[in-house]
Amino acid sequence: MKRISKAILLLTIAAILMAGLASCSLTDTLQRLFVGAMDDGTENFDMGVIESGVYTSDFAGMQFTLPQGWVFYDREELLALSGLDENDDADALKKEILEKTTVYDMYAVNPSTGSNIIIMFENIRVQGLDPEAFDVQDYSEALTKNLSGQTEIAYEKTKERTVVLGGYEFLSIEFNANAAAYSYSICQKYFIRQIGDFMMSIIVTGNVSPESYFSALDAA
Repeated sequence: MKRISKAILLLTIAAILMAGLASCSLTDTLQRLFVGAMDDGTENFDMGVIESGVYTSDFAGMQFTLPQGWVFYDREELLALSGLDENDDADALKKEILEKTTVYDMYAVNPSTGSNIIIMFENIRVQGLDPEAFDVQDYSEALTKNLSGQTEIAYEKTKERTVVLGGYEFLSIEFNANAAAYSYSICQKYFIRQIGDFMMSIIVTGNVSPESYFSALDAA
């Protein structure tokens, strides 16, 4: 079990590193966890909330119901990953959050297997890209190129199609990720959707069917 868990952790870190619009180190990634209302003209972004085992994102118009046996990372844990402290001075924390360009809005994990689902939002405009010109297909191409450049993990793209998840259309990209050092391979799925100036990514690692747990807010 430890061997499998370490392999899944490695794949999860790769997902965090490679899902971004630009390549960066793990430290850089963890320092870019949260983004709020930007002062450069970018539309406001509202973080999702977790209550009674349900993650709700008004910004995305979706919710995610936690599978049985799974747990959520809470806000304090996510802030800690970025080197921020929720107990810091409120104004100082707000300033730090507003300087971030990427938000990891949800992290749900099965503690017994390591399978997990990450939701992240990337600010296209703050990344220096034009949201009117950069679309999900461009994101898919950049993601595939980044993943194919991995050395510790061999990624093979197996499928790309348009699907409906939680009432919205996503570009679904599936990879077979092989961690040779652990003699372990696993399916990793990316669901990509553009919302205004932001690119929403749902990253699924492990044998999980996310369709069973996502729903549209207007259908809740």
